[in-house]
Parts: sequence; structure tokens; C-alpha cells
Amino acid sequence: MALEIPALNLFMMCPKPRREAFRQLPQGYHARLCRPEELCCWKELNSINPESIGFLDDYFQRVYAKEKELFFQKCTFVCDEKDRPVGTCFLWRAYGKITTLHWLKVLPEYEGQGIGRGLLSHVLSQAGEGEFPIYLHTHPSCYRAVHLYQEFGFKLLSGPAVGARTNDLEESLPYLREAMPEESFQRLEVAEAPAELLQAAEGRPEEF
Repeated sequence: MALEIPALNLFMMCPKPRREAFRQLPQGYHARLCRPEELCCWKELNSINPESIGFLDDYFQRVYAKEKELFFQKCTFVCDEKDRPVGTCFLWRAYGKITTLHWLKVLPEYEGQGIGRGLLSHVLSQAGEGEFPIYLHTHPSCYRAVHLYQEFGFKLLSGPAVGARTNDLEESLPYLREAMPEESFQRLEVAEAPAELLQAAEGRPEEF
């Protein structure tokens, strides 16, 4: 029986990336920016089901619409040989103060080929020194992604709620221990959420 993991919140921070984790995209794939006419494609890539498109519509309007041109300068696709997007990810300045990693997603049928690692390598390699630390929000159900982030130097964050979300680290750890290989789980590091993150997000809606 598959492990059922509740929808808990996890936050991670990368103070400095581990360059030894970086890899090139697999042969036949390339990275490029999302084009304005491909916004629907970006939403479809990130949707869990047809009903979640509405959530992505609202999220885009609340977080990105006011800086729409910047969104298309940031939002990165990984495409196959026919230039069809199969994955996406980008960095975004949340709350105007902190750098965050947004929407790392690879279509399920393309997982396990190193596309996610190559995409994350591409995006992090473009970050300047002043953009670190980089933060992200995830869930214990995304334990494979948590393992990938850990390899790149991301640490789980302890501490209070971040913005409108609770920080469910303690509740999440037993699920991560059960779902992840023991060696991977033991390599997870925990750091206290810094004041800059808590102050930037305090009392605000989610921006990452």
C-alpha cells in the first residue's frame, strides 16, 4: 500500500549551491524562456488536474501579473527536440526582498531522465551572488524533490509560520523518513528560518 502523506508545508533555503550536484540537460533537451503566447502551457505543466487551472490563474494574477514582462524574462522551460515544453522552473524576487525558487515541475512521463536536475542546474547557475540565499516551499509528498534540493545545498527550515502558511517541519519528518532511503534522509540538514524570511513574509499571502 502506498504511503499516504498529508498536505503539509516545508520550507528550504540554499545559502550557497553545491556545484558538484550540477549537471547538463540530457541530450535532446534544451532550456529556453516561456513565450507570452505559452502562458496556458505553463499553467498546464503545473496543474495537478483541470480544477487546479483556476488556482494557477488566481496565483498568476496575484503574484506575477503586475510584473508580467519580468515573468517572461524569468520563467524557463525545458523542451524536447520538437521544442515542446516538458518542464519548468525559475527564480523570483518574492515580496520584493527575497529570492525564491518557483514551480520546479517535470511532466511525469519525462521523470527519471535527469531533466529536473539539469533544469535546476541551469536556473541556479544563472543566479548572482547577491541572490543567495534562495528559498523554496514544498511538501513532504514531494520527497524526491526534497532529496534533489538537498543535493544542491538546500536545508530544511525550522521555525514559525512563513506568511500565511504554517511550517510543518516536525510533522513532516516522520513521513520523509519513511518515504526516503535512509541514507538520503540522514543527509537532510535543518537550519533555523532567518529573520529576513520571516519579516518579508509576515502576514502576507503566499508568493512562493
